[in-house]
Amino acid sequence: MKKSLGLAAILGVATLLAVPVVGQAAEVQSGDTTTANVTLTQDPDNKVVKLTHAPNIDFGAQPIGTSSLTLHSQTIDDDLVVENPGLGAGWTVNVSATPFTDGSKTLADTKFNLAAGSVTPVESNSSAKPNSMEVTLLTSEQPIFVADRNAGIGAWKTTYASDQASLNIPAGNVAGSYTSTLTWSLTNAPEAPDDYD
Repeated sequence: MKKSLGLAAILGVATLLAVPVVGQAAEVQSGDTTTANVTLTQDPDNKVVKLTHAPNIDFGAQPIGTSSLTLHSQTIDDDLVVENPGLGAGWTVNVSATPFTDGSKTLADTKFNLAAGSVTPVESNSSAKPNSMEVTLLTSEQPIFVADRNAGIGAWKTTYASDQASLNIPAGNVAGSYTSTLTWSLTNAPEAPDDYD
């Protein structure tokens, strides 16, 4: 009798050990469905939208006379680039410009324009693209590169042709070498300008 009980106990343990710890997948038939899952987490070391490139603009040297001048830029040396590591709130790049000055004289009543550039992703990207706007550069900030909510994710650039900036200088200004300082600022909220190009 004891032998029989002992054998039963051993068989019971063996039977328990043969049961898998995890549940087996359910059988499926043709037409049944399963799922695939992925979770994307924010990299704690890369969770900030960044402005990484902005251009210098050069109108070159032009002779002055008795008439007004409308100049087009000769070089725009870089793209305007924003990197967004997966944040969906949207963003805006603003630009402002100081008056053109040579340190002692200032060009009066100039009009400084930058046309909308060509917007492309830095590499292949499925996000909705941001918008590049034509701006008249003023001492106050103007939105120039804007991503709406859930747009402009990844790295995006605005590329300018070399002649896309223009500068109107009225007659009556004095010869000299003048410089305007452009300030580019990024905010993590989209503006809502009337027109997007």
